[in-house]
Amino acid sequence: MFAAFFQVYSDEILTDVSADIFAEEDEERMEEILAAAAEYLDDSSLFHIEEVYVESAADGEAGKSEEESTYPIQGIAGLVVILVTFLAAGSCFEGKNRGLRRFLGRRDRMIFQYLNGLAAAAPVIAAGLVLIFALQVQRGILREIAAFVLMGVAAAAWSMVLAFFLRSETAAVSCVVILVIAHLVLYPIFWDAAQYVPAAEYLRYLSPMVLLYQ
Repeated sequence: MFAAFFQVYSDEILTDVSADIFAEEDEERMEEILAAAAEYLDDSSLFHIEEVYVESAADGEAGKSEEESTYPIQGIAGLVVILVTFLAAGSCFEGKNRGLRRFLGRRDRMIFQYLNGLAAAAPVIAAGLVLIFALQVQRGILREIAAFVLMGVAAAAWSMVLAFFLRSETAAVSCVVILVIAHLVLYPIFWDAAQYVPAAEYLRYLSPMVLLYQ
């Protein structure tokens, strides 16, 4: 609107302004001013607007629908892996296992506990992968297999560390509820919290389940 107004009324505006600026009228000077204005108006760069549409990586993620950014099958399988490795690590508080562990050295106890977690996670990982491939919701066969294997290896170690700090069966049982709620809220299982709370994307790195979403 402003560009059209300026092009139509520029001569009149210049004439009125010149009368205010210069005390005496000078037709030759006015012709030079109008000629310079006409040359300026004829320039193609006047009020030239070029629109360039770009899409950043963040915009691409933000543009995803809720359904596209969540992975319920992978998320549930990953959550079960976390729970079984944690429960396997927490089984060291049981009287039977505590008695067996007394005959092992410190290093052997840690290896035994770690392998116990891996053994508990292996069937869950296998069942989860079979279900994912059967329902054809995989993001790539090699990607799914690598993600679940790496997460299982990391989850066994992560659960050992967490169980070490709890040091009691009661605390371990209470922690199960917290783990379930935290993972359901933070990870894109049924909904993607990062679309509403950006900090959730960074809080996911507190658990090995983040490996499923790399």
